[in-house]
Formats: sequence, C-alpha cells, structure tokens
Amino acid sequence: MAAAVADYTPAERATRKVQKSGDTLTLVLKRTPDILGDLGRRRLKTGHGPVLVGFAAETDDLVARGIPRGSIRVIYNGVDSARLTPDPSERSVAPLFVYLGRLKKYKRVDVVIRAFADLNVPDATLQIAGTGDYRAQLEGLVKSLDLSSRVKFLGFIPEEEKVHLLRRAWASTLASPKEG
Repeated sequence: MAAAVADYTPAERATRKVQKSGDTLTLVLKRTPDILGDLGRRRLKTGHGPVLVGFAAETDDLVARGIPRGSIRVIYNGVDSARLTPDPSERSVAPLFVYLGRLKKYKRVDVVIRAFADLNVPDATLQIAGTGDYRAQLEGLVKSLDLSSRVKFLGFIPEEEKVHLLRRAWASTLASPKEG
C-alpha cells in the first residue's frame, strides 16, 4: 500500500469559483485523517499484514504512528531526481508548455491543444515532442485553431534533449485518462 495524502485540506468546500475581493484571501485548513497509519494499524490487528510503502524520509513517522519498522518497505522513486531538476538558467522567458510522449489518440493530446487554445496568454507556446500515428490529426487541429505559430511539433528527440526541454518548460502537460 502506498499513500501520498496532503496533511491539510480546506475546511470548507467552495460551491462556485472563489472571486477576487481585496488583496488577500484567508483560507482555513483542517488536518486530514492519517489514512496510511490507520489502515496499517487495522491490517496489523487483523493479521493481514501488508507491505506498507512509505517515503524514505517518512519511515520514522510511520513507526511513530505504531507501524512496526519490519512492516515498512521503501520503494525509491524510479526518476533520477538529480538529473531531472529545474534549472532557472534554462527556463524559458515566455510561458512554455510541453507534451512529451507518444502521439496516439488515447493519449488525448487533442485535449492539451484545446486547453492551450483557451489559454489567454498570447506569448505562450506549446511544444509537442514525440511520434505516433495521430500526429497528422493533431497538426490539423492546430491549424484549424489558428495556433500554427504557437504550437510546434518536435518529433522524436533524444533523451538529453528531453531533459533540456523539460527544464525550459513552465509546465509539462498530460491528458491521458490512464498510463501503464
């Protein structure tokens, strides 16, 4: 079992968009339940001891919550976080959004393009890196939305270039309903 739950959540849920009023907004937060600790304790009481996956830095926290250290297994992140880190010296001056992946219909890159079209930031650009049989349809969509000057298809790019593309980006985009 793994969990990455926020420690706090808004005390009240807005029923509509929160409108601007004044210079500041006070947001009242309430502590979230300790879901992982509670489930772990329940499982241990029933004898169905799961393997609990915690973040390495939080192992001691789980132990403090009553989970035996022997029941905790840490699975480290498969992403090279030393290599894939932001670099302010590479970040694009103008807003740059990127999509990095295969161009297949189920990846829903069309949703990314349509959302970008709705973005009211004229100097923003979208760079799409990847190949696939849906590229022609996506290029047609870009043309129909009059975005050809702001959306670029990069095709296949090597691994090192992917790192630099992500470092230049203000945000990376993903719209597929599932991965894996």
